[in-house]
Amino acid sequence: LDLPELAAAAKDMAAGKSGVLRLRDPEDGEGMSWLVFAPIASTGWTLMALVEEEKVLAEVNQRLQRQLAVSLAGTLLVLLILAVTAVRITRPLARLAETARQVGAGNLAARAEDISSRDEIGQFATVFNRMLDELDAATAARIRETAARQAVESELKVALEIQRSLLPHVFPPFPEHAEFD
Repeated sequence: LDLPELAAAAKDMAAGKSGVLRLRDPEDGEGMSWLVFAPIASTGWTLMALVEEEKVLAEVNQRLQRQLAVSLAGTLLVLLILAVTAVRITRPLARLAETARQVGAGNLAARAEDISSRDEIGQFATVFNRMLDELDAATAARIRETAARQAVESELKVALEIQRSLLPHVFPPFPEHAEFD
C-alpha cells in the first residue's frame, strides 16, 4: 500500500517528534486507524501504537447509542403524554360542540351530561346546561302564555260575535221611521 502519511509519520518519529494521525488501515486499506507516537527521552526510542478507529470509538459509540435510545424513549413518552392530554381536553369540547349543534337544530332537551371535570370546561358545561334549563323553562312559559292569550282571544271573539248578533243587520234599522238617523 502506498501511504504517504505513514512515511511522513516515520520521518517525524526519527526526528523525535510526537503526534497523532488518522489514516487508512495499512493492513487492508479499508477501515480507518489512528497512529499515535511519542519519543521516550531516557532511551532515545519512540513509542508507536496503531489502533483501529472502531476500537477507539467503540465506547463512545455505545454511549451515543444509549443516549440516543434514552432521548428517543423520552421523546416518545412526552408525545404520549401530549396526546393523552390533548384527548382529555378536546373530548369534552367536542361533546359540548355536539350538544350545541343539537340545540341549534331545535333539540332543547339536549344536555352536556357526561362532562364531569372541575376545570373551565366543566364549569362551562354546567353553565351551558343551566342556560338550557332556563331556556326550556322560558319556552314552556311562553307556550303557556300563548295558550292563555289564545283562550282569551277566543273568548273575546265569542263575545264579539254575541255583541254583533244583538245589533241589527239592516241599515237603517227602521226604514219606515224617519225620526232615526
